[in-house]
Amino acid sequence: MAQQKSKTILTFIGGLNKDKIGANCQVIEHTNEKDQTKRVMIDLGSLFVPYGSEFSIVYPNIDKYFQKRDSKQNEPQKAPKQVDALFITHTHQDHIGALIDIVKMGYKLPPIYTSEYTAHCIRLSFAKEAMISPEIIRTKDYHEVKIGDIEVTPFYVSHSAVDALGFMVRTFVDNKPHVRVVDYGDFLTTPEMPIGHAMDQKAHLKMLKDKPAPMTIFEIDSTSTSSSGLKRLGLEKCVENTNAVCKKYDERNFIISPVIAYSWNNIAIDFENARLLGTKVFFDGQGLKIPLNAMKLCGYDKYNDVIYHGNIQEYMSDKSIKKKYFVDTGAFFQGLDEYNNNISDTPTSQIWMSSFVKMALGLHPDIQLSSDYLVLARQRDIVAVTGDCGRTAYQLCASQGAKVVTTPNGMDQSYIETLQMQDSGHINAQELKDWMEDIKTVVDTQKMMILPIHGSNEQRLATKDLMQDIDISSYFASNGDNFILSPKGIAPAQDKEDISTFFALKKIYPGMDGRTDIAPEGINQYCLIDKDYNLIEKITEVANTKQTGHKTHTSGKQIDEKTINELDELPIFEKIKRKKRGRS
Repeated sequence: MAQQKSKTILTFIGGLNKDKIGANCQVIEHTNEKDQTKRVMIDLGSLFVPYGSEFSIVYPNIDKYFQKRDSKQNEPQKAPKQVDALFITHTHQDHIGALIDIVKMGYKLPPIYTSEYTAHCIRLSFAKEAMISPEIIRTKDYHEVKIGDIEVTPFYVSHSAVDALGFMVRTFVDNKPHVRVVDYGDFLTTPEMPIGHAMDQKAHLKMLKDKPAPMTIFEIDSTSTSSSGLKRLGLEKCVENTNAVCKKYDERNFIISPVIAYSWNNIAIDFENARLLGTKVFFDGQGLKIPLNAMKLCGYDKYNDVIYHGNIQEYMSDKSIKKKYFVDTGAFFQGLDEYNNNISDTPTSQIWMSSFVKMALGLHPDIQLSSDYLVLARQRDIVAVTGDCGRTAYQLCASQGAKVVTTPNGMDQSYIETLQMQDSGHINAQELKDWMEDIKTVVDTQKMMILPIHGSNEQRLATKDLMQDIDISSYFASNGDNFILSPKGIAPAQDKEDISTFFALKKIYPGMDGRTDIAPEGINQYCLIDKDYNLIEKITEVANTKQTGHKTHTSGKQIDEKTINELDELPIFEKIKRKKRGRS
């Protein structure tokens, strides 16, 4: 009887996209022998939309999973499949980028479980938007979180984002393990990272051995498992190559390094390079301020000596710093597409754009590119994400006299020099083979199944083929697939989840769409769209917060060195005590 009532269902709301990266989101639902149901969600990310679309970003439609306040009765309406807890792996936008906008649309987030660093980033992001932070509970690696008969065990993985997590989810029937899902998020098995925690392979294998289940579903990051990807160089070689480019163009006294804001373990290359050059790094772009403050709150100050702490005017005029080194937002050229699509109609619109895009367009208020500038485009231009924006941005930089050197992306551009200066933050084919061989020492291959996640169809198929080479069964899934998980394995449910619609954000500034009724900072218009990005209906509009720069933490205290040193308790669900950490 218990076995008939009880079941575990895995549903992918997003992340198994045909050709686009992002919107990572899945729900694990478990009904126990008493017919009691609990649900946990892992990640709630944004999708990088096709360039040229009228929408800036797309999110999973979570309407049936989250409470929403009824606009007429002003009362929260319980969702049909209410999620009890949300677990966040790391700070990249394709895993975390929907949180703020989901709340702006009127939904209530369930309690969030994540690492201390990610928790600080979430709180600071909400504070920047003048919004109340959701309830966030800091997890501890290898310490279980119980949600009814669902047990979630977080563990650190290595990634370009600091303190990234994976989660092992076990479900129970009659107090006995029923099935488990191991979601590695975006991960590497590297035993040491420049900043924060890294994956402890021995501890992880011990967890798999000590907390068994009749069947294990391993969800594998497939972003870099294609055999055609770049080989990993390691931090030391990446720094060596980056420094070699700077030495080659030593006469250029201004270095520009566009980065992914939350990839602090890749920004470490800039820190190490700056030390070799005997200079200090200046962070340019609001997207770098939040992770920097989160690092301070976590006590990660390894590179504090190479960070310039004054404003840009002081930095530019500081004669003791002979080689200026700017780390700036814009590795994915944010804002360039909106600018190109709207400039002819609304030349005065205050379109938000990243620091690097402002430089490329000649619109940066403090930096004007010239032959004295060297652009270190270490982050590989992922055309599936950026479209033609990368090529355009680099052309604009070169036309102003700047020298552009990029990590190879398979596209030849005569005016650009290429040299690999950065590794992917994702496991590659050989590393994955080695890791799965280790897994096989503690988990019987007859009691495991691989689900390739993250990345395009082509990338996930590469993981499937890789598993076939080493005799491990795998299953290729798509968004909306419902799986019944049991000790026997995976069985597709008869009722496939309807994910034909998505939420989408359209940023509107004065003059766009003929609008003259909005403030200069613009509005966020939230819409319901179909899978082909066609508008179904407008949901709501929210005025943008006037961006004056992030100044306060959710405690209301000023974020500066004095406050950071004094802050030992934060306004969250549980007390977090700061402590100094070195490498992990």
